[in-house]
Amino acid sequence: MMTRTGPSMVPSKSPLRLGLLGLGTVGQAVLALIEQHGAIYAARTGRSLEVTAVSARNRHRARRVDISVYRWYDDASALAMAEDVDVVIEVAGGVDAAYAVAEAALSAGKHWVTANKALLAEHGQALIALAHENHAMIGFEAAVCGAIPVVKTLREGLAANLVDDVQGIFNGTCNYIFTQMANGMGFEAALADATAKGYAEADPALDIGGVDAAHKTALMAALVSDGTVDFTAVSVEGITGVPDGISAQLAQHGYVLKLLGQCRLLAHGWAVWVYPAAVPQSHPLARIDGVVNAVAYHGNAADFGMLQGLGAGGAATASAVLSDVLDIAAGRGVIAGGLPNGSETTVVPVSERVGAYWVAVSDGGASLTAVLQNISAGLTNLGTALLVSEVREADLRDALNAQQYAGAWIRVEGV
Repeated sequence: MMTRTGPSMVPSKSPLRLGLLGLGTVGQAVLALIEQHGAIYAARTGRSLEVTAVSARNRHRARRVDISVYRWYDDASALAMAEDVDVVIEVAGGVDAAYAVAEAALSAGKHWVTANKALLAEHGQALIALAHENHAMIGFEAAVCGAIPVVKTLREGLAANLVDDVQGIFNGTCNYIFTQMANGMGFEAALADATAKGYAEADPALDIGGVDAAHKTALMAALVSDGTVDFTAVSVEGITGVPDGISAQLAQHGYVLKLLGQCRLLAHGWAVWVYPAAVPQSHPLARIDGVVNAVAYHGNAADFGMLQGLGAGGAATASAVLSDVLDIAAGRGVIAGGLPNGSETTVVPVSERVGAYWVAVSDGGASLTAVLQNISAGLTNLGTALLVSEVREADLRDALNAQQYAGAWIRVEGV
């Protein structure tokens, strides 16, 4: 039996020099992990990590780590081009300013490791081209689901598969709110609770509006479709329009509400959709509560699998950041550019979705039932609602509009 005695390998190469942009919760966790476990990292890769420079919006803000030991840059672009920086780690967020710094770093031949899903979803292809041109690498494991190794699983572990379906709970804030609503809270109370506990930002619009989940879904779609995804073509719906009380009604019939991001291969393109969905309580994703994230996938050879874990937080995200850094240090794994560099993926609008729907009947009555029966493969009467199966969404919307329907309806997944 082998026992672990600690690091014994002496690094055989010069240190990998790191410049860190962003000293918030994640940036500080990156520094702390390197300080605490640097010797182990060196043993695992044969190369030590050395933070040579840092930058953030406010130099004098109180922090849990001592940044006086690192060279400070007021100008993030200057840090990105510094001669003693090999890898730029960006955990500052934002899009426009981050893009300018990424462009400067990659143009200078620096590797770029980021947790910035918005930047990659909106400008990933331009950065990929720049990375290839300058023989640089882009690591973005931290951009999707925090500590969960989703990117490496899809890009490396499932490389021999044609992955045709990925569904994920990509946003912990929304999942926490839906969990609290299932326990009887209204939406506003659940959002206030999430904010008080630090699970929601002061401005939660990107989370509850579905945009954060959509950024991550677009990155997943690019990986599994072997192409590039136009973010403006992604169908995005958040959770603000879900009425109070729906969770309880769904629970009576064995369903749980989840905000799902989906990448699914259809006959005429890829579904890249984010929306609230009713999921059967028997489905693995239905059991993911609170701020936990999870990703379920299907590959032609690997069949069905699921990953779950912490999707946010300082240490969890720093774990993913450093996994990419260690790949670079070891000279393995991170493909130049990181994302596929293929043709544009055909994205199918959600109006073309064919599937099941839960439709409240309180405002419809018999006439609504008759109309839906005409367009659906079948109806199940749930008393307070109808389960409409195998109907095209555009046809369902037309039918509801024709009835001047004002009630609630929810897409159903996993049936």
